[in-house]
Amino acid sequence: MRALPTRLLAVGVALLLVGCGTSDEASTEAGVSQPEASRNEHPQPVKPRHHLHITLNGRPGPETSGILLADQRGYFADVGLKMTITYPQSPALPITYAASGATDVVVTQEPELVLARDEGFSLVAFGSLVPHPTMAMIWLKGSGIDSVADLKGKTIAYPGVEVQKDFLLSLLETAGLELADVKLQSVGYHLTQALERGRADAIFGGSSSVEGASLEASGLHPVIAPMTETGVPGYDELVFTTRPGLLAADPTLARRMLKAVSRGAAAVKADPAAGRKAVADSQLEPAALQDMGASVAATAPLLSGTGDIDPARVSKLVDWMHAQGMIGSEVPVSQLVAGDQEAAEPSQGQE
Repeated sequence: MRALPTRLLAVGVALLLVGCGTSDEASTEAGVSQPEASRNEHPQPVKPRHHLHITLNGRPGPETSGILLADQRGYFADVGLKMTITYPQSPALPITYAASGATDVVVTQEPELVLARDEGFSLVAFGSLVPHPTMAMIWLKGSGIDSVADLKGKTIAYPGVEVQKDFLLSLLETAGLELADVKLQSVGYHLTQALERGRADAIFGGSSSVEGASLEASGLHPVIAPMTETGVPGYDELVFTTRPGLLAADPTLARRMLKAVSRGAAAVKADPAAGRKAVADSQLEPAALQDMGASVAATAPLLSGTGDIDPARVSKLVDWMHAQGMIGSEVPVSQLVAGDQEAAEPSQGQE
């Protein structure tokens, strides 16, 4: 379990970094929430929120194509939302943006939310984006690596998210290895390049549907060792995370946003090429993948159709993380997943 001051330092600089990697509009219309106290000073009818600032878990890519397509097609506008969509300077930063109030909503890995809550941060998930575990170790066929055990002494690249290091250790332990047995390299957004250019022998933290599909489309032959092989229970790989006060201030917000995202996900599933175009057309720098089309097509079936989170699965994840020594206590699910929000006003222009 990481020391709390390290995360707090990251929160301290989040306000300075959140403007990085945004469009001009995003930089000037940050949509930063006011402190909870000021929102609750005057008991009066809640006015639905209209402008929402969301930070993706990384550069625009297959996993967030539904969000981008929903924005492009006006699905958010249909539910009364104007979106500012940004991406973080580093994949490790989104959750600190939410904790600091520098952004309203972030896309983050569910295990990272559990870890942050264990460290004392008041954050909750209110919807699922990718409801399946996808984290995996990937190496190339013909590299001389036939199993995780063969990674001893090798270099493993990962995005740099702290909870991924915990999951990596769990995977290594299944082969009798420790972190000290490998060379760990944080590469941010450059997972596939690290493997393609020989800077790493394997990569961890990506997935078969994104990095794996891109490598395959590039003529390489990736070998995938899923995190699920370690016995980790099913969980939501990516969830929408925010501060509880934001949802309390506008009980319709979660429903409205998830309705739009679900429409975007359905559109990507029906037409992956449209999802790929939405990523390419975004004003943000696209993910560094050789074949975005192949990755979007492989990821589309994994996108959540409803945004629902199963509390029972979250409970099993918490139990597993505690048993693995990743967290110091079993965080109650009620503190991790927001309660059912009020239904939104019917949206216009449904397909």
